[in-house]
Amino acid sequence: MRDRVRMAGESWSFKRDYKSFDFILAFFVLGLLVFGVFMVGSAEHIDVDGFTPLFKKHIMWVATGVLIMLAMAFIDFAFICRFYLALYGLNLLLLVLVLFIGTSTNDTARWIYLSDLGIRGLSFGIQPSEFTKIFMIIYMAKFLDKCRERIDNIFVLGAVALLGLVPIVLIAVQPSLSAAVAVGVILVTMLFTAKVRWKYILIVLGISLPILVLFYYDLMHSENQIILDKIMQPFQQGRIRVWIDPESDPARWFQSQRSIDAIRSGQLTGRGLFNNVVAVPYSHNDFIFAVIGAEFGFVGCVGVIGAILVVVVRCFVIAFKSDVFVGRLIAAGTGGMIAFQTFLNVSVATGTLPNTGITLPFISSGGSAIWITMAAVGLVMSVGMTRTKSMFED
Repeated sequence: MRDRVRMAGESWSFKRDYKSFDFILAFFVLGLLVFGVFMVGSAEHIDVDGFTPLFKKHIMWVATGVLIMLAMAFIDFAFICRFYLALYGLNLLLLVLVLFIGTSTNDTARWIYLSDLGIRGLSFGIQPSEFTKIFMIIYMAKFLDKCRERIDNIFVLGAVALLGLVPIVLIAVQPSLSAAVAVGVILVTMLFTAKVRWKYILIVLGISLPILVLFYYDLMHSENQIILDKIMQPFQQGRIRVWIDPESDPARWFQSQRSIDAIRSGQLTGRGLFNNVVAVPYSHNDFIFAVIGAEFGFVGCVGVIGAILVVVVRCFVIAFKSDVFVGRLIAAGTGGMIAFQTFLNVSVATGTLPNTGITLPFISSGGSAIWITMAAVGLVMSVGMTRTKSMFED
């Protein structure tokens, strides 16, 4: 199958090679999903309580996620990229809507349920900050592709920064700092892949370091804050303070301590499936890694991280093998997203970083997170099956 698409203002010819379907990537993704079903089941105590409503929903999310991945894999990603402006507008609309009609949980407004839109009888909801991740990957890949020849132009970089900053700010005010940072990491990964000059990156780092020092000063002097109280909620600051000094607020550190205790209890090989004896709040999503550590020990933790690493590496391999610029950016952005979320989730579960809500890719419960991750992987598979057609080919 050969497609004619218009990219970067020019007519290009692409060839779809379905024989290049990445079975290694698919195998590891499906393996992680199946393992995640057992882990969520363990967190929900299905061996005692039977199939709970949350566990049934998780199975539905996984099944539909696989269908989404396959659909995205066999749809030409270049066709999807044509609608990048519409996707950007939809992204902003959802992020604004959630601030006004979103359902609030734990002082945050992150979900839009159909009931919020006046549709009664259905409890289905979405998390717009999750959808921002794949929207960012698509519209930023297309925008950078259109500006490929002027990527180092200061005005182009300013436009890129503005396009990325608007959704990041809207996510931060929900507030969802971890999701905002994840979107920023996706943008940075794509800019690296687009080969932006190092001098611009060094300039950003030079500006960022003094700001981080100011943030730390503000955090340690809560009575006379200069800027931190304007961009972070008190509970977010509290999480950072208790991470620095757990003994200052044992109640706030309780969840992290229980997670560390659960992981420690697994020792080398774990206590076995459904044998986690340490109860960890929200262990079915943000702290699923604690269940893995308790039941499969150090070996299981390393195995899961290794499997996710294979998925990340496959994404970057596809990115650097692709001779389609926009496809290269999509694959790299997806790899960066999965790598960062894994790093952050594991770091939080082990107490290495302050507590923040972010799921472990492919493993944790959460419909929006699973669907978006699977859709992004599907796009990467589509990129892997696409190459520019030689002028000597029919």
